[in-house]
Amino acid sequence: MSPQKLTAELIGTFALVFAGLLAISNNATLLGVAFAHGLAIAVMAMALGTVSGGQFNPAVSVALSLSGHQDWRTTLSFIPAQLIGAALGALAALGVAGPARMQAIGYGKIGRAHV
Repeated sequence: MSPQKLTAELIGTFALVFAGLLAISNNATLLGVAFAHGLAIAVMAMALGTVSGGQFNPAVSVALSLSGHQDWRTTLSFIPAQLIGAALGALAALGVAGPARMQAIGYGKIGRAHV
């Protein structure tokens, strides 16, 4: 797997998680949070989609392999890059919003009432 493809997946996933967590930490409405995620995906797909296919999510990568549209070797290469990108995006959001704000929103966990 080429380093360019893995880097593209890492950067795209970073942007998705970073934008989403910052939207949540800034008390965005459900529409605002959805818009932040959608805009991040749209921008990253336009910028990096031709490099890696613009999956930016392990679930998407697995689904492509299960449906026969991507080989498992590619999926198993993309998943670590996506997980690293997500972790870096979460750390960057923590650095920007601060630990108190991130704790108040439950670090973006689903099912948590946002303050």
